[in-house]
Order: sequence, then structure tokens, then C-alpha cells
Amino acid sequence: MGNLSNRNLRIGIAAALGLGTAAAIAAPSISSITTTYTAAGTPTAINIAGSAFCTTATPANCATIPTVTLGGTVLAVTAAKANVVTATLPLLANGDYLLSLTAGTTGSVTYGLTIEALDAGATGPTGPTGTAGAAGAKGATGPTGAAGTAGAKGSTGATGPTGPAGTSGSATVSVSTTTTGAPGSAAS
Repeated sequence: MGNLSNRNLRIGIAAALGLGTAAAIAAPSISSITTTYTAAGTPTAINIAGSAFCTTATPANCATIPTVTLGGTVLAVTAAKANVVTATLPLLANGDYLLSLTAGTTGSVTYGLTIEALDAGATGPTGPTGTAGAAGAKGATGPTGAAGTAGAKGSTGATGPTGPAGTSGSATVSVSTTTTGAPGSAAS
């Protein structure tokens, strides 16, 4: 009989909260929060893990996105599932903040969160030079380049050496003869 009284009490509380006689929707709860950082150590986002983050859910995501505030500032929620919510962090000073996650009408949960930029530390000394790697494969022959412009006219060159003597040639000599007649006598 004791169990029946407890059951009636739960149904009575659910009805008083406007939840009807169906099973009460659980209030959200946070089990852990992880922070995403830039390479320089600046916090950029938080991933909130827990349960009951959605009032109604599609197979993969919350139909109604939960509201997340940090130190009174509403954060942009970039992903929301029943058990994980991701929100973008604004640029914050290091310190302790109160995080609040509200899941529609099912309630809200608060969580104390410390935000702290990671100290990247001083740059270390340069390491030793590594060994040379193996030669790479020969690359393809590149395209032929464009023709260059014509160069300026050069100066006249020096006189060249005398060439060798030519071969002897044949010559033809023509002789012509004239005949003279007998001496003549004078006419009287």
C-alpha cells in the first residue's frame, strides 16, 4: 500500500505542474563541461554534457534549442542534442562564472564554471636541423618559353687573314700576222 501512496503523490505533483498524468519530463542536469581553445590558448566554445536538454527532440537534434547563459550573457548555441549542447564563448576575462542552461519549460540548471585562458608559455629554442630528405621524382618538362626580342646590331668585326693562293689557270695567246707586199716603183 505504501508504494501506491508514493505513486499517487508523484501523479499529483505532475498534475499540479501542468504535466498531466503522463510521465513527468525530467529537468535538465549537467554532468560535465569541456572547453575548446584556439592554438594560442583562448577559450572559444564549451560543450555541456548531461541529460534532458531538449523538451522535444528529433532523432538527432533538439526541436527547441535550449538557452545557455554565462555570467548573465546569452551564448550562441551552435549544436543541441538531448545530452550535449555546444555554445560559442565570447572573449571573457579569466574568472569564475555561473552557467545556466534552460530547456524550454522543463526547467533550468546552473553550474559553476571557471574560464581561464591557457598560458602558451614562451617560445622554446629552435631545434636542430633535421637530415635532408630523399630526392624527389623528376618533374615534368615545362612549356617552351616565349621568343626573346632581337638583340642590337653588333660592331664591324676585324679584317680576316689573307686566303690561300688560287690554282694556276690556263691562258690563250692569240697572235695575228700581217703580210706586207713587195716594194713598189714610183711612177713617172
